[in-house]
Amino acid sequence: MNRAFSPSLVRPNLPLRRPATGPGLVLTRNQRPAFNDLGAGSPQEWTPANDSLDALKAEGDRKENGLGAAKENSARDAPLAASVMVKLCNYCGQQGNLRCTRCKKTCYCSVACQSEDWKAHRHLCKPSTPESSSSNKPKECLNIPCGSGPIVLDSKINSNDVVQPKRIFLHDLRKNSVSKGDEMQGTVVELRNPGMFFIHIQSVEMTETLRSISLELQKTYGSSHKLEYKPEVGQLCAVKFSQDQNWYRGEVESVDLDRHTAKVLYIDFGNVEDVTFDQIRALAENIDLAPPCALQCCVAGVTAVTGSWTGECCIAVRQLVSAKNLTFTVMDIMNSGFLLAVDAPLSTLGKNLSTFLIDQGYAIKESTTTKPQTEQEIYSLMTASFENFKRLSGGKNENIEAQPPEPMTQGVGDTFTAIVTHLQSPSEIICQKLENASAIQQLQISLREHCTKTPASENFRPAPGTVCCSLFSEDNQWYRTKVLAYSSEDRVCVGYVDFGNSEEVPLNHLRPISMELLALATQAIPCALAGIKPTSDVWSEDVILMLKRLVCNRFIQVEILGQRDGMALVSMIDESSDPQTNVAEMLVATGYATLGNMETAKEAAKDVVSESLAVDKLKWSCAELPIDGQEVVLVISVLENPGEFYCYNYKAEDMQTLAELSSELKKHCDPEKGPFQPSGRRALLRTLQRRW
Repeated sequence: MNRAFSPSLVRPNLPLRRPATGPGLVLTRNQRPAFNDLGAGSPQEWTPANDSLDALKAEGDRKENGLGAAKENSARDAPLAASVMVKLCNYCGQQGNLRCTRCKKTCYCSVACQSEDWKAHRHLCKPSTPESSSSNKPKECLNIPCGSGPIVLDSKINSNDVVQPKRIFLHDLRKNSVSKGDEMQGTVVELRNPGMFFIHIQSVEMTETLRSISLELQKTYGSSHKLEYKPEVGQLCAVKFSQDQNWYRGEVESVDLDRHTAKVLYIDFGNVEDVTFDQIRALAENIDLAPPCALQCCVAGVTAVTGSWTGECCIAVRQLVSAKNLTFTVMDIMNSGFLLAVDAPLSTLGKNLSTFLIDQGYAIKESTTTKPQTEQEIYSLMTASFENFKRLSGGKNENIEAQPPEPMTQGVGDTFTAIVTHLQSPSEIICQKLENASAIQQLQISLREHCTKTPASENFRPAPGTVCCSLFSEDNQWYRTKVLAYSSEDRVCVGYVDFGNSEEVPLNHLRPISMELLALATQAIPCALAGIKPTSDVWSEDVILMLKRLVCNRFIQVEILGQRDGMALVSMIDESSDPQTNVAEMLVATGYATLGNMETAKEAAKDVVSESLAVDKLKWSCAELPIDGQEVVLVISVLENPGEFYCYNYKAEDMQTLAELSSELKKHCDPEKGPFQPSGRRALLRTLQRRW
């Protein structure tokens, strides 16, 4: 959930420095300069300017020839070239031995400082003119190395002289050598839940790789200057760990531009940390591109009963596997080789880890059966969720009156500027209209005031499908949420109706909502990119990462091209880029998607209407129940939720009517008749018991 609608546009204050466009002479004759080692621990190779090197050599020659202080004092009238000139960085004021390749005058200490100063320096930067041979000034060497220019579109620095750090991503690393069916000895080093944990393989090769990478990282970045680096989501960087102040490889999972922080996954250990930008560096080319030393795994063949792993389950598994040497068997390889589905025998229990999860009721076997059986499993999960809700709901406030607000209305052809608040894939994107930002902000203020005045109550137990207020775990702010299911008696799965994401929260993090706070329409707009489809059966993780880079933290121009199943089929254009980027076309051009047909809701409706014209309309009737207070015996056949279920009268005459209807249907649906193609009309269906 984005807590801000745009990145900060305020530039940080520059350090105090002399407003000069060139280096200043700050050294007296008898004063010796203090030099910093710019090369040690830096991801780039720095070379000082030639005139500084000549001066240093001159001073060294004087010492070797035994020149004492008396001779130095007697040489007061020597030319000024014998003194050492210290070049100052035009941005931060520190020693800067790198020079702009265009004007050959302004000096910097690093690429980052030159990039930050380019906005001001570009107005003063003029191409240097060749000096005449009769000039008394020393000639400038055209091959003096210079820091790279700013990475902007209107940069005028010669691209041949610019050294830009290459951004490295997970797919740039070498693939690991693990194959399906392999057995390996390993130790769990980080466990979030049975669906996501990290292991270290116990091998000499892995240990040596981890040691060499760690040594190279400390050598490269150990003495680097404290500079702010802005990474991209999915990028691999060098990150300083807060607890031991050492450098490790990390993958950027999310970026908060307002707080200047990034959420980083340490790929060689599996733990996660929020890190400030000044503790992040671009991964240097000398760092080994070995695959992650911490292998991401999940327990094979099982899935959580309620769709998410409970805290009790995670604690039980952590006690069984943490810091223990286990034999893992690779059952499957997913996500381009970066996720392993594994299982391991537990010697203390005499059973596999997957069997333990099923026996304890934490998980069920993954379904590999046909669609009707899958629907039956979904029905079983919903029934279990309803039982968790109903078990302690007697006499409590079930919040039935708080129904979801009306969705926003938009039609085909509408165009608006939006921000993406949540995405699962190119087919599942949630966005908000930028024009509604003030209304959303006012809603958040009202929610905060309302929930501050409303204390937690043990009597409040909202029913699934109702709307209430929930405290979001990441920012401790209140939002409108819809109750999805009860994963246990005191934990609830909720969906944030204005942002599209969901999470599991404790029951005491929910508050009743007032009718005034439900007046604003749902701000989340479900979208799908029109005209494209995945290259395989499903969208891969690489596609999702690429899509996040294209649309997250940006203002996107959205045009609705059609509608399907309550979702807007849209085109998305990033107008801030030059040239403007069509997101769907970019995914196709880069090979992440292929062109597909886009059937809009109007076209689908035309097909249904045209097929229905040739068939007589059938009238549907329903059985009626008495409404005069009589008690009747009913049998519930299907339970959707407390607000929708199906039942029939349990009376002798009604049961006889039902049996006769079943017999007539069997005669009508003669198997010798040709196949029937339904098209949106009511039809007859044969169940698994071979009844119509």
